[in-house]
Amino acid sequence: TNTKVNIFNSDLNKNTISGNVSFKKDKNRLTSIFDYKDDQIIFKQANLRNIFLDGKFNGIVKLLPYFNFNLNVDLNSVNFNRLHRSLAALDEKNKKNLFKVNKKINGQLNLSADKIFSKRTLIDSFESRIQFVNGNILIDQLLLSLGKLGAADITGIIKNNKKSSSFKFENNIFVDNLKRFYNK
Repeated sequence: TNTKVNIFNSDLNKNTISGNVSFKKDKNRLTSIFDYKDDQIIFKQANLRNIFLDGKFNGIVKLLPYFNFNLNVDLNSVNFNRLHRSLAALDEKNKKNLFKVNKKINGQLNLSADKIFSKRTLIDSFESRIQFVNGNILIDQLLLSLGKLGAADITGIIKNNKKSSSFKFENNIFVDNLKRFYNK
């Protein structure tokens, strides 16, 4: 693990600290320019890269009085093949707890990907709005571009309790080319 934080502007009268951060662990990398003011971190021009994805993000992470975030993540690409292999290799305990989120983590995540690499190439890109509320995950919007086939729209909630997680959702599929759809 390698972490570097450089403070290049500190104005204690205004209670503001500016700097940049670089975090590397194995093939996971995060770099960003940030401001710290009023118990919140404002990420600007941040880059995120690992074996599954590559992209940029920005947003706010509030630390006090409660942990809360509002992040915009724009991914250039997602390697679904590697992600699928990694998820399939998890043991049963980790699979069961995959969507369990601490109740103290709350916030909103706007997530989009321009290109998805997959064997089937069914989904070309996606964009979503996801909220984390007291251990549950609300999917306000998940738009999937199916390329020449059409598009899909999903909304739902992943409810977590002590024993299990359940995913309740509604979806709409819009097919532009029925012949191509049936061939896939």
